[in-house]
This record gives sequence, C-alpha cells and structure tokens, in this order.
Amino acid sequence: MKEVGKFNTIDGFLTESTYLFYCDIQTCTVQNQKIFSRLNSEDCERFVRFKKPLRKYQFGIARCLVKQVLFDYFQIPLEHQYTLTDYCEWLVVDTNKKFYISISHSKNIVVVAISLQKQPIGVDIEFQKERNFLELINSLGSENEKVLFQKNPDKKQMFYRLWTAKEAYIKAFQMTLSELTKIDLSGLSNNEDDQEWQIQEYTLEENSYFMCLLTHKGISVTLQKVILN
Repeated sequence: MKEVGKFNTIDGFLTESTYLFYCDIQTCTVQNQKIFSRLNSEDCERFVRFKKPLRKYQFGIARCLVKQVLFDYFQIPLEHQYTLTDYCEWLVVDTNKKFYISISHSKNIVVVAISLQKQPIGVDIEFQKERNFLELINSLGSENEKVLFQKNPDKKQMFYRLWTAKEAYIKAFQMTLSELTKIDLSGLSNNEDDQEWQIQEYTLEENSYFMCLLTHKGISVTLQKVILN
C-alpha cells in the first residue's frame, strides 16, 4: 500500500482526510477459515449464518480490509479484538483507539471509508446493472429527483448517482432504508456553500461500478485499491 503524506498526520494518516480503500474479491486469496479467525464473536455468528457464499465473503472481506488498513498504517495487529458500533465506529479493544468507518459492497467490489475524526461518513457502491430505473425512481425518489431523472438522457447513470448518494446519506446520518423517500438529493452536484457536508462521486473498474462518498465539507479524500491475501 502506498504511503501517504506526513503533513498533519497520525501514524501516516492525514487527520483532515477521509480514506477510501477498496478491493476486488476476485483477486483475494483469503480463505474463509482465516476470515473467521479475524472476526469478533458477534461477526463470527453473523458470518456463519449467511447462506449465500458471495454475501458471506463480502461481509468477511470488508472486516479483513479494515484490519489490513489498521495494520499497515497504525501497526495494530491483524488479530486485534474490536467492537463495531452502528456500523460506523470501530474500537480497537486493547488500545481504545477509535476509527470512524463506513462499509459497502456490490458484486465483486468491497469498499471501506475510514476517518480519524468523528463525523458523518457514508459510502455506497453499486454494480451498474440494468434495472427498471423508472419504476425504482418512482418508488424511492423525491418529486425533484423524479424530475431530474426524467430530464437526464442517461437514465442509467442518473439512477446510480441518486441511488448511491441516498444510500451514503442514510449511512452517514444513521437513517433507515424506509426513509429514502424523505431525502431529496436533486442538487447533489451543487455542494452549496451553506451545506455542512459534501458528496463525491467515483466510477471504478472501467465504469462498471458507481460509488458515492458523503463527508463533512472540505474533507479531502484519498482512494486506494488494496489486494488482500
């Protein structure tokens, strides 16, 4: 993994930044037995309950990705015990160090956003497959979002921009999926000066995936691909 700059850092992490790490599980050689050994007791129980192999692997690799990053940057042992509260606060039990995270996965990509500062942080990634975009927008979008969708000639791109932004938003602000329709992100590209947060968009793996990150306004973001083995 590449070393980041040393300005205003803690163990190599810029304190005013959010870090995005992602991996392609097709390149991972981590076996389920090793994954299981790195999970805490609660996540071990969840891991064994998953019926679908892909979902199980996505879940486990996400936790392994967090641990790998903490090992590479903070020398925290890969076998450390942790608690994960509300899927956003990762506590290293032995040291009481806290990291603020958000996790997402879709098909073969797992992504983790990590920050040293307690802040709203949410990431969502989606594989851009074909769907009934109009039906979904009519079910989940606000009135302004429906208008924005209708005006945009690229319906597929507009859907995934809105969908990932809304998912990132509910993660950042601890909302539920049932509240998706209450969120209006029709101005998602504006990032107005009076907003306290910002949305950043990414495409990955030859535009097969669309990803959105929501953080405090002014936070810089670094994106890195990681190979786990």
